[in-house]
Amino acid sequence: MKLLYLMNQYQLQYDDMMMFYKIKGLQAWSPTSIHGSVEEWNEGGKNKLDRDPLPYTNWEDERPGLESRWCELEETDINLRFNLPSRALSFTADYLSEFDAVYFNHEAGPFLEQADIFKEWGGDVYIRDLGQSTPPLEVCYADSMKLGAKIIRYSPNSSIIPGYAGAHSLIRFAKDPADFIPWVGGTKAAMALNQCMGRNHEPRNNRAAFTKINKITPIHLYGPGNESIEFSAGYLDHREIAVKLSSYDCFLSGGSWPAPYTLSFMEAAMAGCPIVALGREALDAPFDHYEVGDIMDSWGLGHWVSSSPEHAAELIKETLASPASQLLDRSNRQRNGAEEMFGVDHIIQQWKELFGL
Repeated sequence: MKLLYLMNQYQLQYDDMMMFYKIKGLQAWSPTSIHGSVEEWNEGGKNKLDRDPLPYTNWEDERPGLESRWCELEETDINLRFNLPSRALSFTADYLSEFDAVYFNHEAGPFLEQADIFKEWGGDVYIRDLGQSTPPLEVCYADSMKLGAKIIRYSPNSSIIPGYAGAHSLIRFAKDPADFIPWVGGTKAAMALNQCMGRNHEPRNNRAAFTKINKITPIHLYGPGNESIEFSAGYLDHREIAVKLSSYDCFLSGGSWPAPYTLSFMEAAMAGCPIVALGREALDAPFDHYEVGDIMDSWGLGHWVSSSPEHAAELIKETLASPASQLLDRSNRQRNGAEEMFGVDHIIQQWKELFGL
């Protein structure tokens, strides 16, 4: 099976391409992202994500000239009715004939705008929900499903979104346990991973909640775009994140509207760094399909989901005062639950079933 993979989130693209490489019978070709081609990522043996080079590039030996044909595609302004954040691309049936299936992440616009071309081509179209869906996007998903596209959700709570269009399957994001360092703790503080909190004053990133918590108990906030935040601790690359998650005694998970859960929550869980989470009621902009509390409950860790910023601060203090044996028990429960829910080996089996491989 030859899959054309189109993505607008580079960390997820890397994880997916590494995962798809392990599936026998699948050739996933990702010509570009908003951050550049696979070749640019691998230039000099270290890509711009500060992660290991991908183990393959774009079928260069088998399909010479395919990338140059991609470069000839014209970018078009996306139709405003789709209310989507990034660009659309212009396809031809001849170009699509190179592939058995096309995989869009989040965006339905390019498919809907050119549905006649995709119908002429006749292959499978998969559209992956990145957890950023809102009622206007659900309208696009519903229209796409009528035209034969298969919608893949990453959270069961997407069904709570007003106007929910339905789903062909549920497949969560994948994380490789080998990317994380066994948790040891020892840093008696709470860390958090968030981005652009300094530039974004909207409730979606829970800046107000974080600020309240930091006034009660210190937070070490890592991530880009937080430089103006008084408790910002700077930027971390991929490897540094793994080291920090291994060494902190507590991770504050804040969420980001409208995502049911975030990559940073997954990473902290996979690393086993004991999580204190903002519950629905504690968010600056509460929303019903937020799933973090439900996930923590399923792992037997619902006690560590807060009902307010002040409650979160108390839970952080309780965590930092906990005996090492209790923290290790939490760490193990988190990691075991996360590996079962997000572990790459489990997720690979779900993709194989979806693709019939």
